[in-house]
Amino acid sequence: MAKIKEVPPDMGHYAASQRAAHQILDNPKISEEPLALRIIGAEAETKLRLSLAQFQKPAGRDLHTFMAVRHRYAENELARAIQRGVRQYVILGAGLDTFAYRNSFPLLRVFEVDQPAAKRWSNRSWLNPVVRWREYQPRSSSWPCILCFPEVVA
Repeated sequence: MAKIKEVPPDMGHYAASQRAAHQILDNPKISEEPLALRIIGAEAETKLRLSLAQFQKPAGRDLHTFMAVRHRYAENELARAIQRGVRQYVILGAGLDTFAYRNSFPLLRVFEVDQPAAKRWSNRSWLNPVVRWREYQPRSSSWPCILCFPEVVA
């Protein structure tokens, strides 16, 4: 397994930084995401805090607000689907998404699919020590992605 870098890979990092900016700058919050800053890593968080002015300009503000709304909408729709009996949630291009760590639905099984480097960064145990990730990677090198799903460690 490749060594995990101190700064997350580009896959998903941009969206994660937008969600982190929303957590710092906006009140009230459209979407509460307590792990938004932790998942981007300490170095990226420092860079984000030093460049908050870019997120407060109209284009930056609009973008991180859009990301928060998109995130809130997806999770609201998931809650409605669970009420109708859905028990599996597949996040394609999961990147640095934190839903699997925040999943409050005990019967919901979460699967994440993305490129291996992105999943290995986001699956780091420091985010939630009671979650262990299982990985399945296809043998074909022409399909560079990985399927992961969390298991609660007893």
